[in-house]
Amino acid sequence: MRNKTQETYEKVFEKIHCQLHSINPKMAPPRIIVDFEIAAIRAAERRFHSSSVEGCLFHLIRAWIRHRNSLGLTKYLKGKYESRHVKKWYRTIRGIPFVPEKYLRKLPGL
Repeated sequence: MRNKTQETYEKVFEKIHCQLHSINPKMAPPRIIVDFEIAAIRAAERRFHSSSVEGCLFHLIRAWIRHRNSLGLTKYLKGKYESRHVKKWYRTIRGIPFVPEKYLRKLPGL
């Protein structure tokens, strides 16, 4: 999509809503999964207010990898400067999306 404004996303979600409504007027998806664009999240929440709007795991991991690389942490995960502490920390944060919310505060280092 070239024009990634909230208005554009609202039009997209309105079309999806109309299609769902034509199938079943009472249909509301329990979850909407989008990438981490604020405009997409807000538009989905507005159109499907009874649905849970969640970020896409694939896009989250890609963002983490880009951020990890921009911070120069890759060298601490393998090779000459490898650090077991950095490796343990990185493994921990990679698993966060799979931890039930009620246990997040119990994770070390958070």
